[in-house]
Amino acid sequence: MKNIFTGLLFCLPLLLIGQSIEFNPTDDIYQEHPNDEFLGAAVIDIKNISGAPITLNYEVLSNTFLMDWTNTLCIGLDQCYNFIPESGTFGTLANEAESYISCSTSFWEYEGEGTVVFRVFDANDNTIADTISLTFNVLEAVTGTNNLVNDYNFKLSPNPISSDLNVVNTQLEDFEISIYNLGGQLILKESAIGKSWNGNLSNQPDGIYLLTIISDKGLVFREKVVKD
Repeated sequence: MKNIFTGLLFCLPLLLIGQSIEFNPTDDIYQEHPNDEFLGAAVIDIKNISGAPITLNYEVLSNTFLMDWTNTLCIGLDQCYNFIPESGTFGTLANEAESYISCSTSFWEYEGEGTVVFRVFDANDNTIADTISLTFNVLEAVTGTNNLVNDYNFKLSPNPISSDLNVVNTQLEDFEISIYNLGGQLILKESAIGKSWNGNLSNQPDGIYLLTIISDKGLVFREKVVKD
C-alpha cells in the first residue's frame, strides 16, 4: 500500500502538467521549405485548462535558427518582435482562455536547418510546465514525406484579391486560418467553421501575403496571396 501511495505522489506532478497547459498542435512542429520560398510560419496555441486563472510565462531553451534568417515572433496580437526574445509572458489567462505563439521566418534563400524550443510555465509554480519545438528545414528541393501537398483540395479565390478572400476545400472541417505579411507579422488569425472561410483584407496594403491552414493534424496547406 505504501508503494502504491508513493507511486501516486510521483505521478501527481505529471498529471498537473498534462491538465494545466494544452498545446495545439500537441506535437513538435517540423516544416520543410524550398530555398525559393520566402517565408515559413507556424502558430502554437496555448490553452489554460487548469480550472483556475493562471499566469503563463515562456522562455527559449535553445535557438539554432540560421543567423541569415530574419524572424518575427508574436505573443497574441499585441506583442510582436522582429527577433525571438529569450523570455516573456502571456499574462494571466482565465480558465479555458487561450493565447498563442506565432513565429514566422524569412529564409532569404539560405539553406539549412534550425530549431527553436519554447518552454511554457506557470509563473507561480515552475513544476507546471511543458515544452514544444519548431523546426524549419530549408532545402534546394523539397523531397520525402514532409513535402506539403494539397491533400484536401484547398482553393483560394480570387487570387490576386482586392478585398475579400474565399477559401474552400472538399474534406477538412473546422480549420484555422493565419495570414502573414511579407515582414512575417501575423495580421489575421481566425477559425473556420465547416469546409469554407471568407475574410476581408481591404484594410491591408497591396503586396504579397502568406496564408497557412492548420488543423488538428498540424500544418496542412500554405499559399501565397497577392493583393493589388
